[in-house]
Amino acid sequence: MTFVQFLRGASGPLTAVIVGTILALVAEYIPAYQALEAKPKALAFIGACFVIPLLAATLLGACGYEPWSFDPLFWQAIIAGFVASGVGTLTHVPQKQG
Repeated sequence: MTFVQFLRGASGPLTAVIVGTILALVAEYIPAYQALEAKPKALAFIGACFVIPLLAATLLGACGYEPWSFDPLFWQAIIAGFVASGVGTLTHVPQKQG
């Protein structure tokens, strides 16, 4: 896998699913995150889900691998952030006990 392939994957929805799940599980072990109230905690989680896809898209543009554009470069990263936040939220949905 080349650096360009890694960056393209990191700004896509598949990586967002992995990032959302891992971030949802790891966030439980961060004391500062646990100290937040419900709404700020949700906003912090959603914001964190956008960091990796947008950073990867920015690196793709900055390194000259992709032309600077909103669509598809940053639009794909924004979608990946929403997918990550959705998957991470689903990771925390309480399971019903039968």
